Amino acid sequence: MQDNNTSLEKLEERLPQRRSSSHRIYWWVLAEHEGKSVIFGPKATEEEAYNLGFDKLNGRFEVVSLPTRDRAKATSMLKARMFEDTGDLDKSLRKFRHKLEQEGGK
Repeated sequence: MQDNNTSLEKLEERLPQRRSSSHRIYWWVLAEHEGKSVIFGPKATEEEAYNLGFDKLNGRFEVVSLPTRDRAKATSMLKARMFEDTGDLDKSLRKFRHKLEQEGGK
């Protein structure tokens, strides 16, 4: 029986080969704000995502690339990634916010 890390590595090796050239990468800003996960994006470039993060979050954020511009899909991908990284199911199933409290109706 293979261990999970070996299986995951093999899957990751195959993924880029399956992706067609028409797939684009989009950049998302991910952060913790007042104990909640927050996601902003998508942005077309990494630089645009960093600028958005600095504008909204004063530099306390992470920029991640994902092969989707759909917010629901991006959120699902990030939750799966969080579960892989932490093994914490409760944390990975938390809702993501898409705006900050002080933004109001923006």
